[in-house]
Amino acid sequence: MPLDEQMAHVAAMPAGKAGFLFEAFKEGRPVWLYGTIHFATVDDVKPSLAVMTALRRSDVLAVELDVTQPQPQPSDGPPSAQAPVAPMFEPTAQQAQRLQAAYASECLVWPVTPQPMPQIPLLLAQAQRLGMAPGYGMDVRMAQFAHRNLKPVVALETLGEQLRALTPPGRADFDRLLDSALDGWASGKMRHELVDTHRVWRDGDWPGLLALAQRLRSEDPAWARALLDARNERMAARIDAMHAQGQKVFVAVGALHLAGPSSLPQLLEARGYRLRLVRMPRTP
Repeated sequence: MPLDEQMAHVAAMPAGKAGFLFEAFKEGRPVWLYGTIHFATVDDVKPSLAVMTALRRSDVLAVELDVTQPQPQPSDGPPSAQAPVAPMFEPTAQQAQRLQAAYASECLVWPVTPQPMPQIPLLLAQAQRLGMAPGYGMDVRMAQFAHRNLKPVVALETLGEQLRALTPPGRADFDRLLDSALDGWASGKMRHELVDTHRVWRDGDWPGLLALAQRLRSEDPAWARALLDARNERMAARIDAMHAQGQKVFVAVGALHLAGPSSLPQLLEARGYRLRLVRMPRTP
C-alpha cells in the first residue's frame, strides 16, 4: 500500500483499543505503563483515547530503544553500557542446510558473515506475510508522536545492553534457540505464534497475555530470564529514577514486560507505587 493510501486509511479509521495500559502513582505523580507490540498492521496504528490522553499528559516518553533515531554503536557508550564481544557461532552443517532452505523459501539473502541470531530474518519475513511490520509497531508510533510534539524521548536501554541481553551466551543456547525457530518455521508454529500474539494484544486479552508469558517461561526458562527478568529490573530502576526527578513518565514497552513474575508492574509496586488498571477489557 503506497504511503499516501496508508495515511488516508489511518485518517479514516476509528481509534483502536488495543494493548494494555496501567497507571502507577507514587508521591502524587503518575507513571503510565503501556504494553505494546513490536510488529503490527496498518489497522493497529491509531491508539485509543485513553492512551493518547496519558501520553499528552506525560512529561517524557520512555521506550526500550528509540528506533526512530540513529543508534550509537555499542562501543560509543560508557563502559558499563557496552556489550562484550558477542560470541558468533557458526550453524552446524545440518542447521546451515535448513537455514538456507528456509531463507530461499522466504526470498532472503544468505548472510555473508555469521549472525548472532540467524533466525530473526525468518521471523521478520513471516510477519511481513501477515501484513505486520516494525514500522506499524505502537512503540514506534509513540516515539514519532513525541518527536513531532517536542516531547523528550528516553531509551530505557542502550543498544549494547539490548544486544547483550538478546544474544545467546553459549553454544548450547545458540543451538537450542536456532533449532526451535527452524522447527517452528517448518511446522507453521512461528506463524501461528505471531498471529496469536497479535490477537492477544489487539483484543486486550489479559489472560491471553499471561498465558503467553507463562508459555515462554515454561518452554525456555533461561531465555525468558534473559529476555524479560533482567531487563525489567534495569528498566524499572530507570523509570523510578525519572519519576524521582519530578517527571510524569509514559512508558511504552513490549506487552510481555507487563505480565508474569518480575514484571514491570510488580517491580514498581515493590518500589512503592500504587497501580491502577486504565485500559484492559478483560481481567482473569
